[in-house]
Amino acid sequence: MKERSTGENWQALFKHWAMQKSLSGQEGVLSEVIPEVEVLLMEVALEKTAGKRQEAAKLLGWGRNTLTRKLKESDK
Repeated sequence: MKERSTGENWQALFKHWAMQKSLSGQEGVLSEVIPEVEVLLMEVALEKTAGKRQEAAKLLGWGRNTLTRKLKESDK
């Protein structure tokens, strides 16, 4: 699948980021990246649904309560 704008796909960019983290010896990378990815996906889903949490949660494959909880966690 080709990326429309840059010609590079997000997986290649993500792999590069992961390689940089591993080369620097950083530990706990997964626990750092998962919340960041979740926040980005929540933002996109909420934008696409004009802020409707029920619909955004459905896009993410979550229940509304899970989305609400994760939004609160990301505000901390």
